[in-house]
Amino acid sequence: MRSTHDGREGEMMLQLDQVCFGYEGQGPAVADVSLTVAPGEIVALIGGNGSGKSTVGRLAAGALMPDAGTVRVDGIDPHDVGARDEVRRRVGLIMQNPVDQIVSTVVADEVAFGPQNLGVRGDELRRRVHTALAAVGLAGYEDRDVNALSGGEQQRLAIAGVLAMEPSYLVLDEASSMVDSAERPALRRLMRHLVAKRNMGLMTITHDPLEALAATRVVVLEAGRTVWTGTPDELVGRERARFQALMLESGYARGLAAAFDAGYRLSSGVEPEAVAAWLRTAGVAAQQAVERALAPEHAAEAPCADAPVRLRAEGVLASYDARPVLRGADVILREGRVALLAGASGSGKSTLATVLAGLREPQEGAVALLQPDEAPCGAHEGPVAPGDVALAFQHPEGQLFLDSVEAELRFGPEHLGCAAEEVDRRAALAAEALGIDTSLLARDPFSLSGGQARRAALAAVLALDAPVVILDEPTAGLDAASRRRLHAVVRGLAREGRAVLVISHDLEEWLEVADELLLMEGGGVRAVPRGGPVHLDEAFARAGLAAPEAWRLRALMSAPPAGEEPVAEMSGEGASSHATRGPEKPSGAPQREQRDLMPEEPRGRLDARVKIILLLVGIAGVFLTGNLAVLALWAVAAGALALRAGMGARALLRAVRRAAVLMAIIVAANLVSCDGTADVALAGTWGLSIAGGLRAAVAVARIALMLVSSLMVTATTTPVAVADAVVRLGAPLARWGVPVEELGMVLSLALRFIPLVTEEVHRVELAQRSRGVRFDEGGLVARIQVWKTVLVPVMVGLFRRADRLGAAMDARCYHESRRAPRDPRPLACLDRLALAGGLAGIAALVAVSYLCS
Repeated sequence: MRSTHDGREGEMMLQLDQVCFGYEGQGPAVADVSLTVAPGEIVALIGGNGSGKSTVGRLAAGALMPDAGTVRVDGIDPHDVGARDEVRRRVGLIMQNPVDQIVSTVVADEVAFGPQNLGVRGDELRRRVHTALAAVGLAGYEDRDVNALSGGEQQRLAIAGVLAMEPSYLVLDEASSMVDSAERPALRRLMRHLVAKRNMGLMTITHDPLEALAATRVVVLEAGRTVWTGTPDELVGRERARFQALMLESGYARGLAAAFDAGYRLSSGVEPEAVAAWLRTAGVAAQQAVERALAPEHAAEAPCADAPVRLRAEGVLASYDARPVLRGADVILREGRVALLAGASGSGKSTLATVLAGLREPQEGAVALLQPDEAPCGAHEGPVAPGDVALAFQHPEGQLFLDSVEAELRFGPEHLGCAAEEVDRRAALAAEALGIDTSLLARDPFSLSGGQARRAALAAVLALDAPVVILDEPTAGLDAASRRRLHAVVRGLAREGRAVLVISHDLEEWLEVADELLLMEGGGVRAVPRGGPVHLDEAFARAGLAAPEAWRLRALMSAPPAGEEPVAEMSGEGASSHATRGPEKPSGAPQREQRDLMPEEPRGRLDARVKIILLLVGIAGVFLTGNLAVLALWAVAAGALALRAGMGARALLRAVRRAAVLMAIIVAANLVSCDGTADVALAGTWGLSIAGGLRAAVAVARIALMLVSSLMVTATTTPVAVADAVVRLGAPLARWGVPVEELGMVLSLALRFIPLVTEEVHRVELAQRSRGVRFDEGGLVARIQVWKTVLVPVMVGLFRRADRLGAAMDARCYHESRRAPRDPRPLACLDRLALAGGLAGIAALVAVSYLCS
């Protein structure tokens, strides 16, 4: 549904003119920015951390209003409140982490969210969902659980959710930084396709040289100001020093610059296939120049079998969310060497990191740490304990939880029992290594910028001074200068004799730093010899990855031209390529254009309204039943339904075990008598009551049945489906002014946030354990004190998530009063039969209970 705001002739572009903006209580984040993005154009926004890039992106998308200057989208000013939603519809904003902007749990409903906020419904809504998913290569994924998608698939889903609103422009804020090497080329092709085929304007905020050089124009920001604008050819040619300062100089970036110097023009394409095709006709001199430029600056040393082993893992088996991800993984980390671990999204890299750091017990296998005898805080040999291995998680700034940066740096050494002088030494060295000056030490970590917080978190991990250091995606979101500094830190740690493991999607970057390469493959870890490019290309393919661009270009240069396959660009609405992993369609997933947007659950084909009605009536029936024999019949019926829903005995036992304490209290309160009327005397007036025991058995059986029944519904029904059912069942209440739709949205978000709370608590607990905190030591008071330190960062983390989720909903024009009404959806014949049969069965069991009483 298009708005009546059509823009004025001659102003069909996204335009920022002398824009200024400052966050409350801080200096100006944007001081003077002017730029334009026209339809069919890609504009890359580059600059250091803190230069204002993300703020400019949010200003362009109407998520922020400028303090001075103007923002116009096709002539529309977002300051006009009535036009603000139209600006947000026309400019889609894609953030770095797709989880921050996903509001639903089912793919189809996530894509439908934005159009529904615009009032779109019926066949048009279904058409938009289907078209948007097809455009990003996710056709057939409509019924998938969002949390089951890989990182790259989630990013494409976020793009699809914006595309369904039919925008004219896209703003991508480092959208490819957290996806693996096979997904990145696919995302770049998708962006080129949208620009070329749909005539969209694209602003990409990036630290990636390939994304910047693939743009039509490049805009450089510095301290919130526009300091340079030009084409990629001009940036590499006339502004080479600026390019090298702002972009990390990887082997492939050097190769592109060498090709440019030999006559290649970046407008011809920046992918290895395009460059290789030109080199075949450019002559030997150009080929040799590019070959020299592709050579790594840091030559990896040959593996040294004599280097002491610092950490060894053998036969590690571990699961994540009950899914086996490590199957007999073997890892050896040696003193003085940097190992790079790479693998496809979801392959188990982060799970392996927590096992190696002693934060997760493997189900099988063993991990052993071999520390040097001269360790300053006491030698340790044998199994790894938390704090023995320094681990920086993905987004390490999430590991911060104290009230000052200095306290963060001192926390780990203090909890390891180091003397005050040793604590001071470690904190000072860590601050120096990460460029943290004294003015930041007294600052609250939660007041730091993104780059400052990242450096503070890494310094706090390095202050552990451990013999083994594991860095999980340490450079994601960092600018070139910060990456160079971190590379130097990593090489310095290796020179000091530490074993370093870097886990990263940025293969092009870290292959020049690492001495060894490890690839996740089939739940195991395979050490890959640093052989030729063809050999590496095959190894990466087996791991579900694409080889880095420098290796691909070198392989293409050495391959004979005969029998070449054409480079696969996006055709039609697909996003697949012979060079990358395409999205795997779910087996048997139907590609239906005309489908209900409320998907059927894989194991719960029954309408959610029927499930909820039967659950509520069934719970009432259980509490009306007082006969143990009839309760046994209830249990048989519940067990049969649970098995039909695909739930095993273990899942049922876990559900009951969660209420074990409550059940024990109920049993004790009813079974034990202290007034002298006990049926079985024990001591004095104390004894056991048989009648009380029967009451306790009935109460426990009721609670267990209620838990199992509720678990069956939640296990087979998504939060979105539950909220939709509640809204539809409560629709009559809307006639009396009850805000049913608003309550349904609140319920949906609350159900989505429940697992996030558990996830946040687990994340903070792991972060603290990784720095030496022991949650299982000391008395009750000591343990309460330890857990109190978890509460503040958990609450801060949840507030941040809630704030990001609210911003994502706002960016997609959420206003409950404007949402399209739900399409009528009467119960199907099978649902009616199930409802009637279920109610009849419940009534029969209640009747039997009364007859037996």
